[in-house]
Amino acid sequence: HDVVVVVVVDVDDVDQVDEVDGTTAKLEVKVGSGYAFNTLGQRLSTAGWGGLEFATGIPGTVGGAIYMNAGANGRETCEVLSSVEFLTRSGQVRRLELGGSGSCSSSDMGFTYRTSPFQGMDDLFAIVSGTFSVAASANAKATARAYMHRRNETQPLRDKSAGCTFRNPEQPCSPGQEQVPSAGALIDGAGLKGYSVGTAMVSPVHANYLVCTETRETSSRDMKELIRVVKDKVKAKTGIELETEVKIIKY
Repeated sequence: HDVVVVVVVDVDDVDQVDEVDGTTAKLEVKVGSGYAFNTLGQRLSTAGWGGLEFATGIPGTVGGAIYMNAGANGRETCEVLSSVEFLTRSGQVRRLELGGSGSCSSSDMGFTYRTSPFQGMDDLFAIVSGTFSVAASANAKATARAYMHRRNETQPLRDKSAGCTFRNPEQPCSPGQEQVPSAGALIDGAGLKGYSVGTAMVSPVHANYLVCTETRETSSRDMKELIRVVKDKVKAKTGIELETEVKIIKY
């Protein structure tokens, strides 16, 4: 019988951990919230650890991925998240245990599509770190490369953006009901690919990406107005009100 060996390491030591001969090795990697989520996915998959291949190419930090329950290719962050350390406004360091079970059956803990319990915490000051549970996988590197190839083919990765701007609409629960198109398909169907407001534009490559049209930064005024226009036009055409996936923080 295989023996499961769980090794807990810091992310900087990932490259030095090998699968134990004759065993099914599992790895728990503790990562600071400021670490790039994309880099985490790349490093783990290159080293032969599976579970976070989908993180390859996702912009932002580990803390942001946990807070938003970031996902791609049918996977979500909470599926491989074992625990989270966070800081409250009163200065207490707390720990949320999830288990990293491999399925996102964590709705009772507040994790659903692009949603985490941290979004509703009034006393949250900051997410400090996340511990991820991954397993040895001979296909991890190839899977991550395939995901990145698809991203390069279908997304405007060379343009400045915050990734996908809108959440995909909620799908009907009842069998046989017609599926709702993705946010990108709804925006494309409204004829908005290439539509711009000032220096902000709906990407001609992927309509759910709102990008900068110039090398200089786009003003928040232009981007927020473009978001408003896209929402209005999609609702007028389809009756569906898009919700933003990005968080707009006032300052």
